[in-house]
Amino acid sequence: MAPKLRVVIVGCGISALTTGVYLLETVGAEELSVRVYGDPAQALETTSCGCAGLWMPFHIEPKDKVREWARLTYARFCQDSKRPETGVRFVQAFKFMETYPGEADLPDWREDVLDFRIVSSGRVPKRMHLG
Repeated sequence: MAPKLRVVIVGCGISALTTGVYLLETVGAEELSVRVYGDPAQALETTSCGCAGLWMPFHIEPKDKVREWARLTYARFCQDSKRPETGVRFVQAFKFMETYPGEADLPDWREDVLDFRIVSSGRVPKRMHLG
């Protein structure tokens, strides 16, 4: 019996491939067929090949669903980072701000990630107030 739903994904980067795998794992191959169109050989000749992805939920709607989507995505990246063949790994990152937004304005997702912290003033560039 043919799958009821057909999905086409254009691209062969981590976002495209992870989306395809997630859909198949969630919905199931009996209900869904996924085709991924991309040229891995061409990808090796672009700057994208060496670029890093940045996980951080921002400028996305609907806000009432974003945090749960972000949690699921982060959890998946955590799983994938344990398998070297996925190419997913975590590195330390900093975000510096010129003004302190106040505790209430810090991102709510800070509670959902490993090792989120506010950096002491001695570790941030001089004109910045928060890192």
